[in-house]
Amino acid sequence: MFKYGSIIDDVHVSKDKEIYKLIASYYDNPTMTKVNNTDEFGVYVAKLPCLLINEYRYIFAMCLNDKNPDGTQVKLSDMKWDVLQARVTDKFYSLKQHTYEPKRTPDFAIPIKKYGTDGSNSFYKCETLPIEIILIHPEKNFIQYPESGTLSAALETFRTVITHK
Repeated sequence: MFKYGSIIDDVHVSKDKEIYKLIASYYDNPTMTKVNNTDEFGVYVAKLPCLLINEYRYIFAMCLNDKNPDGTQVKLSDMKWDVLQARVTDKFYSLKQHTYEPKRTPDFAIPIKKYGTDGSNSFYKCETLPIEIILIHPEKNFIQYPESGTLSAALETFRTVITHK
């Protein structure tokens, strides 16, 4: 929005770009493939390595009001996702596997702090980015996630949902 020739809320736009860039960089910018539409979102997926025999690791990016056809491929850095999930699932997508190295640098050690929990999830906020992080508790195992942690540690649980505040 403009007022007297200057952009208002430029900080929010800058923080959104930072989130997209940060997450894409963490996963070494995978190619995302659109696999379906829901009522609200286009769903894109990238397959990641997993050592478990009957489970698979994926990144899911949900884009509001996405009209691209299934099979569309887009680099994660070029997407403006609304919800991003790093998940382990037993569902198989026939996609080329994208490899990445988990990042251990300070750029990704962004502090997060728990602000709530329910029987299924732990909820975290990030002081420096306008995101909410949800860590999903494993089925039949009510793991109590720690009171604080880092963005990179949350991503590596592969039970992670990130949304914009």
